[in-house]
Amino acid sequence: MLELTNQAINYILTKVSKYMNTIRICVVPYGCNGFKYDILFDKYQDGDTAIDFGKFSIVMHPNTVERIKGSTIDLEIKNQFHQELKIINPNETAHCGCGVSVSF
Repeated sequence: MLELTNQAINYILTKVSKYMNTIRICVVPYGCNGFKYDILFDKYQDGDTAIDFGKFSIVMHPNTVERIKGSTIDLEIKNQFHQELKIINPNETAHCGCGVSVSF
């Protein structure tokens, strides 16, 4: 359903704690192509799909699950001070020029 690269796993492990070890992936309305991804630390909510990765879990609303099925999460290194998780999604049909919003 969802794969993580070793770089992404190591990055996530540096960010999680014993108090907050759940990451939420959301697909939210945004921009000229319709949607963007949000990745944040959050708790499980009723109806979520949860994927256990041992020391952390990824949770998603069912609508998000369908849109990112088959995706890979990788670590994007923008420069020595800025790293972020990036979703590589084969279900995307278009990207905007700024690279933030996508359509399915």
